[in-house]
Amino acid sequence: MSDTENKRKPLFSITTVLVFGSAGATLVAVGLALFLGISSAAKNTSTLLYGQSEQLIDGLINNISHELQPVQRQAAFVANQVREGAIDPRNTEEWIKYVEAIPAATPQVVSIGFIARNYDATIYAVRPGDLIQTNFGKFEEVRKNMARVKGPMRPQWYRPALAPRRAVIELIIWVPLFVDGNYIGVYFEAIAAASLTRKLTKQTQGTGITPFILYDNSWVLMHPNIPNWQRSQKSVGRRPPPFAIAPADVPLPEIDQLNDPVLAKFWTAERGFIDRNTGKTLTRVTTARHQDTRYIFVFRYITEYGAKPWIIGGYASEELGQGVFDTMRNLVVGGLIVLIIAVGVAVLIGKLTARPVLRLAAAANAFREGDLNDVPHVAPSRLKEMDEAASSFNHMIDGLKEREMIRSLFGKYVPERVAEKLLSTDGALEPQSAEATILFVDLAGFTAMSEQKRPEEIVEILNTYFSAVVDIIEANGGVITQFQGDAILAIYNVPMPDPGHAAHAVKTAHEIHEKVNDALFGGQKLSCRIGINTGSVIAGNVGAQARLNYTVHGDAVNLAARLEQMNKEFGTSTLISNSTVEQISGETFQPKGEVDIRGKEEKVTIYSFEV
Repeated sequence: MSDTENKRKPLFSITTVLVFGSAGATLVAVGLALFLGISSAAKNTSTLLYGQSEQLIDGLINNISHELQPVQRQAAFVANQVREGAIDPRNTEEWIKYVEAIPAATPQVVSIGFIARNYDATIYAVRPGDLIQTNFGKFEEVRKNMARVKGPMRPQWYRPALAPRRAVIELIIWVPLFVDGNYIGVYFEAIAAASLTRKLTKQTQGTGITPFILYDNSWVLMHPNIPNWQRSQKSVGRRPPPFAIAPADVPLPEIDQLNDPVLAKFWTAERGFIDRNTGKTLTRVTTARHQDTRYIFVFRYITEYGAKPWIIGGYASEELGQGVFDTMRNLVVGGLIVLIIAVGVAVLIGKLTARPVLRLAAAANAFREGDLNDVPHVAPSRLKEMDEAASSFNHMIDGLKEREMIRSLFGKYVPERVAEKLLSTDGALEPQSAEATILFVDLAGFTAMSEQKRPEEIVEILNTYFSAVVDIIEANGGVITQFQGDAILAIYNVPMPDPGHAAHAVKTAHEIHEKVNDALFGGQKLSCRIGINTGSVIAGNVGAQARLNYTVHGDAVNLAARLEQMNKEFGTSTLISNSTVEQISGETFQPKGEVDIRGKEEKVTIYSFEV
């Protein structure tokens, strides 16, 4: 060995390292934080606005969902009730009673209507504590929409429209009604767009952010200025009623008609440098300048409410982030104060931390010598983490001492319940002959699947599948004795007695099928076959002197494996022998007849159950 290799590297005391290390790390961390904070102030400003605006959009979408989703579900419910014959809108007396209860469940609904197949329309306007019924006669405007109805369909959102005979913009959802498979008309509910505007405007009060919703890119559905725009439209009452055909009939202002010069620049805005359209979010960011102020638009498309997309968004001035720069200046002063305090605290922490560390190091050195009996007990510390480390070290040494005694014994056994019995009998586990229930479970189609998957995918699938099945087996008192490829052999009533072993095995089969049918394993859908039999077995340790395996032998085991295979012949997922079924009460099984089993003179009656 060379002189260079023999040279010992310089050593430092733990106190020195902790004191100077903590102080130095604190100095670097605080200085770096100050530098990065100041240098990135401008970017932080925009990012802050982005986060606030994105939260706003999430809130707007949630508010919209809270308003519209209950109405959509209710329309679907009404259509289903009519289809099942629970109600009939053609029975006027019965229908009025039903309609009167709807506003209680969805108070946001302002009108309810039924248009019969012959286009006779009846609309119920919701007023506080009352419904005002209006018969419109023939409502030919809906003919084109009704022509699209070919069968039952989900509720559809119509484009924003004016309520008949009222200058009120409404959001309308409609659904065709069928009785005994025959189309009888259209049911619809309407929500006032103004109420949605008031709620969303209230949500953003005091934030400095102006919210908006655009319909089909050009039309403004929600904006704080819409009420003023509506009052200025003297001709709005002459617009067509709902279900009008021409696109020009949309009773909404365009983005340049709301006396909002910032919103008018929405489609000419440039992509913002924090635009995350290609990242993890669907939210878009653009910027536009009006006069001497730059504004940030944050918006998102949604398509849940009709054939045309909605744009949910908000904009704010960058001036909202001015407070970030003030915060950064204050941070410089505060950082220097924190730095001085941190150095002093680092010195104290170094001294306090070094003491228990040195004690722990001394004990670790004794452990390295190899004799566990010479390792000293580490005294507790006033520092929580060091006290936990000392306690953990002491427990580790105690565990190693015990593990040393039983290591060779436990290395020979796999099943947990077998190990428990070994501990309770001081390592003695004699061979035994006993009645037991054997459960054999195997994956269906695993060989074909293995040919189509990579090795690492197969391992992941098996690991997740075995973890789930083993938990179920052990929870029901079973002991797993073998893993055979993708198959598992489990026994009940051996080595620990279990009076209800047959029932527990069948319960295990139910739970395994339920788990396998409802879950994915490594992203793969699986299915399995199970065979269950009860009979006499011989259980004991088999193997070499240094490595034993606890397992069971006997015709009962072979029959369980054979029943698992016979599921292919019967098209079942589980087959159970008569010897198991006879020990179970309170459960219904499906008899599958008597079958010949190779090696057995008498036929075996087998059963199955519904999965």
